Amino acid sequence: MKHQISTSIDIKAPPAEVWKILTDFDSWGEWNPFIPRISGDQVKGGKVSASIRTPGGKSISFTATITDYEAEKVLEWYGSPPIPGLFSGRHWYRLEPIDGGTRFSQGEKFNGLLIRLLKKTLDTTVVDGFQQMNEALKTRAEGN
Repeated sequence: MKHQISTSIDIKAPPAEVWKILTDFDSWGEWNPFIPRISGDQVKGGKVSASIRTPGGKSISFTATITDYEAEKVLEWYGSPPIPGLFSGRHWYRLEPIDGGTRFSQGEKFNGLLIRLLKKTLDTTVVDGFQQMNEALKTRAEGN
């Protein structure tokens, strides 16, 4: 089974500034309520390790492989647990220049047998986490 979620926000800052914040993994704990910890090699094929804190307070750690990395445009990774077919996700961040700033989008495409059981959580709690991160990135980039 497959399922996809996505969110976006317009930020009054140029893509270069948004990208600088997004790729400064060491500072995510200062501003990012959804993914307060992330580390890894920011190159295609690089590995990242991160911890998610859901809006409900649950923490989840994961590792993933960067599948796309283009400065000021896209950062994407793919992760799955050791048991194939149960659950996997391809997460992306995209930056698009718009008049007056940047449209920041993030989303994830999920696959696996557990999607049916997790769909409601993905559509509520995870989307809420994405939106919290989007708002926090906007605040940081706009200097508010």
